[in-house]
Amino acid sequence: MRALRLLLLLLAFGAISKSSYAQTDSLGVGPFFTGTLPQFRQGGDAGLIKFINSNFIWPEAAPDSLKGKRFIISIVIEADGTVSNIRPRKSLHPLLDAEAMRVMLLTSGMWLPSELDGKKYEMIMDIPFKIKR
Repeated sequence: MRALRLLLLLLAFGAISKSSYAQTDSLGVGPFFTGTLPQFRQGGDAGLIKFINSNFIWPEAAPDSLKGKRFIISIVIEADGTVSNIRPRKSLHPLLDAEAMRVMLLTSGMWLPSELDGKKYEMIMDIPFKIKR
């Protein structure tokens, strides 16, 4: 009987600890995000790629050997669709980072923000760059 009580106690503790993992974070989001992700207003992902390719100017002092290499810029899409906290996440060259950050700043206000249950939230996004020209 004592072993049975101990087993029930352990099972109850296990159930309590599992439910604590399922608690939501400060945004009310549980283990899976069920809202909408930020989207570039002018054509989604394809539009963003077109915008980047149209506005990115290869810095003259940047080595040509880096063309076609991948680097990542991190941005925050605010609840109003503006962009903030632009920074290199995976740097390739400081001049390329600076140009990519300039281009991402141009997209401020061109985003549909993340949304959950009708409320808009800010979200961090990593934007990969691979400039071939």
